[in-house]
Amino acid sequence: NYSLNGYGDWFLPSSQELMAVWMSLGFPRKGDTGDLFDGPERWTSTEISANQATVIDFTSTNPPRNLNKDQAFRVRAIRSF
Repeated sequence: NYSLNGYGDWFLPSSQELMAVWMSLGFPRKGDTGDLFDGPERWTSTEISANQATVIDFTSTNPPRNLNKDQAFRVRAIRSF
């Protein structure tokens, strides 16, 4: 239910969608995530189970991790592209 600048179609992207945004903006270099990805780790909407979802760390070469949902990480809402 996020609304910004008159747009209400924001959503939490899947791990594949979030990686596509990151790659399309040219941020594949370690430690260079720009303002869009300030801070390293982001939740995605990719659920593994009722208790786990996928987190991506954009400041390392580590693969996405499946973590318990009770952990605090940032999110990056996107619009359809």
